[in-house]
Amino acid sequence: MNRLKTRSDFGERLYTLRKARRISQRELADEVGVSHVTISQWENSDNTPSGANLMLLTRAIECTPDYLMYGNKSDCASIPLQPVPPNINYPLLTDLQASTWEKLAFEVSSIDSWFMSSSSLVGKGFWLRITGNAMASLSGLGIIEGSLVLFDTAREAAKGDLILVKKRWHSEPMFRQFVIDGGIKYLKALNPAWPVRELDSSYELIGVGVESRQFLIS
Repeated sequence: MNRLKTRSDFGERLYTLRKARRISQRELADEVGVSHVTISQWENSDNTPSGANLMLLTRAIECTPDYLMYGNKSDCASIPLQPVPPNINYPLLTDLQASTWEKLAFEVSSIDSWFMSSSSLVGKGFWLRITGNAMASLSGLGIIEGSLVLFDTAREAAKGDLILVKKRWHSEPMFRQFVIDGGIKYLKALNPAWPVRELDSSYELIGVGVESRQFLIS
């Protein structure tokens, strides 16, 4: 029981310090030399870093391993912390609303469900409930059916991002990982049973996933 609590506290301390220092998950991942998905796993307490990764992580956020692991405040660098950004409500859209969000002039009052987030978005954002198992990974971090994903509609997609796209003549959005191999762009499902598709000019980017939430009960 204590071990589980320690891991949860670790993730909370890492998240709080990263937000307070205004470092994005991607920026922190670049400093540590891991993927932003790994940073997300650490903050969600899915696992914890060790060895060199732990040392690089604590150096990047200016704290010691003892502080991150055990919460000893005397070990945390005494630098001014910026306030954590306030939570903002974002609407939960349907697939149709998400794929036509730029053209649809739907009224705010027509959206029934809203969820808060303190993630830093570049532009407008919305939540989408994921259907299907294309992004349910057999190992590592995956997005299971029923999860909510927050999309930033103004963020530029970078290699490794989870993005929402659609065919120009279709209304159904597709949620995939953006990968580049040999200079060619692809849409890759985290579930290996699903085919890889080339990301050509027939696709439009709707948004970049910045946060996900999974519900264990309905």
